[in-house]
Amino acid sequence: MFKKLLAPILLLFFLSSCGTTKLLNSGTVHVKYTVSRATFNNELYENKNRLGNVSGSIRNVQHPAGRRWAANFKLVPSIHFSNTDYQSGGTRTSTTTGQLEPLPEINIKRLSGLGNLKLTFHTPIGQFTFNGGFGGTVYKFREKGYYETIKTSEIRKLGMAYTGFFSKRFFAMIGPRYFNDGNEQYVFAARLGYFWGNISAE
Repeated sequence: MFKKLLAPILLLFFLSSCGTTKLLNSGTVHVKYTVSRATFNNELYENKNRLGNVSGSIRNVQHPAGRRWAANFKLVPSIHFSNTDYQSGGTRTSTTTGQLEPLPEINIKRLSGLGNLKLTFHTPIGQFTFNGGFGGTVYKFREKGYYETIKTSEIRKLGMAYTGFFSKRFFAMIGPRYFNDGNEQYVFAARLGYFWGNISAE
């Protein structure tokens, strides 16, 4: 598990040292509970592992410095990466033996970029955010043991989250999200994040 987390953590700290942009001011690594349903070749698939799907995001987070009670509405970008294994209970006829065999597992590695409309409420106990996003995704589709290809599609997102800073730079974020790129994904994520932006900036 640690080795899987190491790459996203190093990437996020590398981006912070490069000063990526003022809009993308923070990054998170995730431990998620995911329910994902997808249809491939008219067969229904579900994600194989619901807990512990490791991913990372580069995002815009508003620092609470100087804000006790406030609300604002913004358009911000975000970048997301996920790696999901799918399985199905279906079967098919083998082209070599002519016998029925289980459908192979499918792996999807997805990189998405979205523009998000975000409504944020700041309170003394943390901030509550509601957002909707639209963008594009490129993903690597691999049917294990058979073939792989790279595809693109549109992607939509709805979500809400609670964010609480427990130090000057580090924060925790929890909440549900819904993604749809032709297939549906419901995610409840617990995130640990690092804020590399200018704390005095809006």
